[in-house]
Amino acid sequence: MMRHFLILFCVVVVGQAWSQASEKYHSPLAGFYRAEDLFEKEQYSAAREEFRLFVDSYKGSKNDPFYIKALYYEGVSALELYNNDAIGLLENFNREYPESIYKYAIFLRIGRYYYQKKDYPKTIEWFEQLKKQDVEVADLDEYHFKLGYSYFHEKQYHFLLRDTVSSTRNSIPKQKVLFLKLKTRLRNMALLRSIIFPTSATWMGRIKQHLKDFNGC
Repeated sequence: MMRHFLILFCVVVVGQAWSQASEKYHSPLAGFYRAEDLFEKEQYSAAREEFRLFVDSYKGSKNDPFYIKALYYEGVSALELYNNDAIGLLENFNREYPESIYKYAIFLRIGRYYYQKKDYPKTIEWFEQLKKQDVEVADLDEYHFKLGYSYFHEKQYHFLLRDTVSSTRNSIPKQKVLFLKLKTRLRNMALLRSIIFPTSATWMGRIKQHLKDFNGC
């Protein structure tokens, strides 16, 4: 008897799950779900096409979360594909939806995009629009390292030192490792002084004090 009951229970559960899945892909949002599946599988070209089809055919409110998410994912797919219109799509998205939950993720994604292209001034421009609290904890190491490296590459050592010290004092332990790596690049104080403030002994003292303070943290 118990065995028959368990079999019947399993049949009902599986039937409900199949019904829900079937309804999902036969609803007015079917195009969105197809596109989302492709996006999660990193099939960005196909995903972009599906999101555009969904957006073009959508009859609801332009403030509907599914419509907004489709526009965001379309832009992200274009960015992942390095399409020429990707930055424009995401910039337009932020103009249309300035209070969107995706706003800061877009800043981070575009900063990454320019870092991959070795366009360090643009990397700095986009990352500087973010504050530490705007970045997900899982992305903080990447954010600080890529911004720090971009400062270093552009010889903006004063920003590098300021932001690295302030971001590491009360941050996660991995950030101390990051700081130590960057600090190694600042060991040549004579070079640093000649580039920034050739006659400033005070500046050298400030740098040394920052490093001393950090080591004591």
